[in-house]
Amino acid sequence: MAMTEREQKEYRTYCSSLSSDYGFDISTANPISPAMYIFHKEMQLCIETNKEIASEIKSAASKIHPEVLHFSSSEAAWSFQLGIIYRWALFGGLTLLSIWIAVWWWSMKKEIDKARIIVRNSGNIDVLAKQVRQDKDGYYFIEFTAPRSDTVKYFTDFQVINAKTVRVFLGKESKHK
Repeated sequence: MAMTEREQKEYRTYCSSLSSDYGFDISTANPISPAMYIFHKEMQLCIETNKEIASEIKSAASKIHPEVLHFSSSEAAWSFQLGIIYRWALFGGLTLLSIWIAVWWWSMKKEIDKARIIVRNSGNIDVLAKQVRQDKDGYYFIEFTAPRSDTVKYFTDFQVINAKTVRVFLGKESKHK
């Protein structure tokens, strides 16, 4: 492959620079010198490419790292810290509000479930309400007969009438109707 006139001039300049800079006396007729010149050119190109990559990395790194804030007065620093406090208070308040709404929604859902259970069992309550009686003092009560097995739960306000009957007190009728 033939060299252009400009490449030949650069090649001769390279050979003379080796002689003056490093003390190597290599002529242009030496068969090794063209290979050395090609290596030199490739190394220069690699160095330039590496410098460009390094400058791009430095510019990207300068964008990534935050700058250190320098305040000219203590009031400016205090205002900055106050802004941080307001931001955390706002985000904390919104988080607590969200949690409160979630708990409220959950409790409402649970109350709805309890109401559904009451409505579902209202047939049993109606039968139980028909068994309510009133004693001579005005107290309402329901009498339960003792079951054959041990399934009766003990109540706090009750009275054992006989071996098979328990009276559970529900409350007293109010005089204001």
